[in-house]
Amino acid sequence: MQQTPDAELSAVNEKLVVAKRVFTQFWKLKEEVRTYFLDHAAHPTAAERPMLQIIELLCNASDVVQELSLEDIRALAPLLSQPQRLPEFVRKAVLDYQDNKGTRGWDFPDRKIVPLAWKDAQA
Repeated sequence: MQQTPDAELSAVNEKLVVAKRVFTQFWKLKEEVRTYFLDHAAHPTAAERPMLQIIELLCNASDVVQELSLEDIRALAPLLSQPQRLPEFVRKAVLDYQDNKGTRGWDFPDRKIVPLAWKDAQA
């Protein structure tokens, strides 16, 4: 999937193009952010979930998020529960996330397994 052109992936399923972008972006985040996500993704506490969710959301954003520290992420996490404070174009993305993946359970460890598999496939 990593080496497949986006046009080919899109012909199969547009979500594959999104997944390719998101997983590539994840591995370009600062190491402290990736480590936090991988250390807590399998069985997060309720207090850890907003941090993990904001990291997932940011993987859909532009390359500028690659410069964010864990403290920056921590400062952004409360906005998930206050989408009215976000600009309209960002608010829609957050609400879409919350309606889809954000509400999915955290009991299955796929949120950790899939990024690690992506990294292993690059090696």
